[in-house]
Amino acid sequence: PKPPSTSTPSSNTKTSEPPSKSQAKLWQLLQAKEERLEYELAKRTSSPPSSKKEQSPPYLQALRQGKALENLELEVLDLSHEVFEQKVLLKNASIRYLKAVGSVFKQDFVCKSCRIEVINMGSQLDKKTKTHFCKQWILEDVEVQNKADFRNALFEEKGQMYFVHFPPQGYFTFFQAKFQHSLEILNSRLGAIDLREVDCGGNFSIKESKILGQFNARKAHFQQSVLVADSQFHDKFILSHAHFQGSVAIVNSLFEKSLLWQGSKFSSTFEVRDGWAEGNVFLNQACFEQNARFCAHFEGAVYASGATFQGTLDLSNAQFSSKLALKNARIQGKIKMDHLKSNELEIQWQQVHKNLLSEEEGDYSQASKEYALLLEVFERKRHYREWDECYLAYRRAKRSSLNPNTLSKKLRKALEYCLDLSCGYGVYPFRLLSFGGVAVILFACLYFLFAQSNLVLANKALNISFEKALYFSLATFVGLETGWTPHPNSGIKWLVTLEALVGLSTFLCFLLLLGRRWFRF
Repeated sequence: PKPPSTSTPSSNTKTSEPPSKSQAKLWQLLQAKEERLEYELAKRTSSPPSSKKEQSPPYLQALRQGKALENLELEVLDLSHEVFEQKVLLKNASIRYLKAVGSVFKQDFVCKSCRIEVINMGSQLDKKTKTHFCKQWILEDVEVQNKADFRNALFEEKGQMYFVHFPPQGYFTFFQAKFQHSLEILNSRLGAIDLREVDCGGNFSIKESKILGQFNARKAHFQQSVLVADSQFHDKFILSHAHFQGSVAIVNSLFEKSLLWQGSKFSSTFEVRDGWAEGNVFLNQACFEQNARFCAHFEGAVYASGATFQGTLDLSNAQFSSKLALKNARIQGKIKMDHLKSNELEIQWQQVHKNLLSEEEGDYSQASKEYALLLEVFERKRHYREWDECYLAYRRAKRSSLNPNTLSKKLRKALEYCLDLSCGYGVYPFRLLSFGGVAVILFACLYFLFAQSNLVLANKALNISFEKALYFSLATFVGLETGWTPHPNSGIKWLVTLEALVGLSTFLCFLLLLGRRWFRF
């Protein structure tokens, strides 16, 4: 029988707001309120709550027969430990407390256009007693004023939440629930969502929704794709130590607080695109086995220390207003930084060396731009050894991007090769010593072949051996006086002049590069 009618709480009724610092305290308050509600009901009906099944209320008989419950106002709707062979439909109902612990719904469970204060369909004391949904589970245009509990529930078919509304202090928990099919949340306004240790065998999606409280999916397991699109998260977004076997796409969404993905494993592609993250992002110890793309605006710092990127790390068109910390991250694949903007980038040269995707694809013009970005980073942090290695790669990429279609470009490219071979564009000054030794031997061979009887000592022509030619070449290169002079009418004088200029320029370059290296380090 229907208990004494009470005034249904209006939409303006506000529940006492629990402390926001501790979710445990919030849970205790909600549990106490639930027990008080059952006690008040038992007091009104002058019978214990356990006798409700024996009374077989009319609404329970109607649901067993597959009839819909419409336009009802109930204090308590208790469907616990029942087996429903027919479809269960609740429509336009106002229920203060909806309970279905340990029940089995063999057909669809649909709750449409209802207003409920508390939903309890999760096992609390005995985890083995699970609520079982064999077919579709649908919440459409439902307003929940306090909490919804689906802990340890089993969903065999698709779960859907359309236009579901919670207050900011509301709490929705699927702790340790199992979805053998997909779960979809669309156009909803929810409080805190607890998806910890959830096992989702199908696709999981949140579209065009607002999550006012904390979103917590710690240690969750998603076997198919995960999509978060056009949604807003006003509190922390926690996916730490979770496992994603399918692709993960976060598109055009706003995150006002921190994003925690530490220790998570992404077995397929990962993408954050056209979004905005105002809090810090933590990717420490996360593992990305396939390509990972970050193309969004990050106001807070992004920390990826200890993270592993086995595929391509794509940072193209991303903007990091604070810090991007990739130091100590293991980049085993390629990296792409096309039009990357970052106020502070922490990265090591060994993470980038021979790992630029643009360089592997032959786009040396883009590779030179990415190296130029790294040069600014290393110079700002005064990492001069890494700056030198990056500068060498930058000049080589610029040289490879030249198209020698004119004579001037051909000469420039030849000069670039000489600078690279002689001193590595100034990065390796001691390589000039080897270059000088090769030059001395080369000029000695030329003197031995073409300078016979063209060197004059005391107005007498000399027939020189290779040993004497090598000595004369070395003396000319370092600027020593030997007394041997080229014949005025021979062309060998120009060769001697050229070697003297090469020796002088080599010596000056060596001193300049060595001094620069000394003062920098």
